[in-house]
Amino acid sequence: MAGQICPCYRMEQAIALLKNNSGNIMEVAYAVGFNSLSYFSQVFKEHVGRSPSEFSVWILRNQDAGAAHGDE
Repeated sequence: MAGQICPCYRMEQAIALLKNNSGNIMEVAYAVGFNSLSYFSQVFKEHVGRSPSEFSVWILRNQDAGAAHGDE
């Protein structure tokens, strides 16, 4: 598939955007070049091991836990 950006690079960008809370998941998907939210979610889960929404919740919990010194 000529002309495609490496999925790993796109996932790294998506992870960075989600970590920085830079928009909702659909906005992140579009920002890294996906036109389909379901396809983005599928590729994200294959590369990260969590769906984008699970990853976002995980990030928030870890940030909260860090801020509260481990309290959830």
